[in-house]
Amino acid sequence: MVHQKGLDLTIEAAKAIVHAGGQIVFMGCGEHHVEEALRRLAVRFPGAITAYIGFDEYQARSLFAGSDFCLCRHASNPVD
Repeated sequence: MVHQKGLDLTIEAAKAIVHAGGQIVFMGCGEHHVEEALRRLAVRFPGAITAYIGFDEYQARSLFAGSDFCLCRHASNPVD
């Protein structure tokens, strides 16, 4: 989880996603300040946002299998 992945954009949009009935799960590890921001977000929206700091292959596969969509963004990639 690094700033370059565009997580700041997801963090900004999280409130609107949750208020629209969505749920968000973050999984990974990286920059400490990004991890802390995601932890704070999970505390702010319990039951709607989860921050799993680390990686577990079984959990990752379960998330992919049970998700409606997966957001894998990179901030430096151009958007069409």
